[in-house]
Amino acid sequence: MSDEPTESQEEWLKRVRSDPELQAALEEAFAGLSEEDDVPRKSLDDLAARALAYRTGPEFKALVDFCKRFPHLSPYNAMLLHIQNPHISFALRVPTWERKYERRVSRGARPYVILQPFGPVAFVFDLSDTKPIDPQRDLVPEIVTDPLPAKGQPPGGALQSLIAACLQIRIVVQQQELAPHHGGSAIQFGGGTFGVVLNSKHTEARHIGTLAHELGHIFCGHLGAIDEGFWPDRSHAPIDVKEFEAEAVVLGY
Repeated sequence: MSDEPTESQEEWLKRVRSDPELQAALEEAFAGLSEEDDVPRKSLDDLAARALAYRTGPEFKALVDFCKRFPHLSPYNAMLLHIQNPHISFALRVPTWERKYERRVSRGARPYVILQPFGPVAFVFDLSDTKPIDPQRDLVPEIVTDPLPAKGQPPGGALQSLIAACLQIRIVVQQQELAPHHGGSAIQFGGGTFGVVLNSKHTEARHIGTLAHELGHIFCGHLGAIDEGFWPDRSHAPIDVKEFEAEAVVLGY
């Protein structure tokens, strides 16, 4: 990844700043805000300038780790939140906080800007800026208490089909009881054969996510190369680089 922005990136940034339709949409979104309440506008002033901040591997890995905490947002909107405040734990709109989690946004809380379908922008607030409406009933989003969530029900037989496909390329997948926070791991047995262990305590949806992560390690060469493989030996790469690349595979970057 280059240490300097490319010419095309700089041109893109210039176009964003000078786009009259975008400026008009922002003016409409912020119409009626007093100077005292104009925090969102001030946040947007440097938003575009900071959009090119992810110029190195560690910086981009931090962005990927951040995006994983916001599965309800598009990667682009998650990136916008990271640019505004990389320490946000979980952000939602006011109605969602009140309806789903019975939490009220504190007076004077800082809003964060995201894009919304069929409209210019929307404002969201961080968990730290909310309080339970009923102090005896404190509902906190599961993603905050469980950083490795996997929602939904995969299609019938999806996991078994994936395991069978792995076996065809000499990757043996099995389940084993592990610590709750540990999703699984991958090893190379030698002779061109790999093994992946999945936590038997986890759901099938999480098994698929974990398997995708471990396959990312294998196909990125983190466990070494094999004669029949299409990947180079990158087993000596730093651990943080390996984790970044495996997660990028899962997220589709």
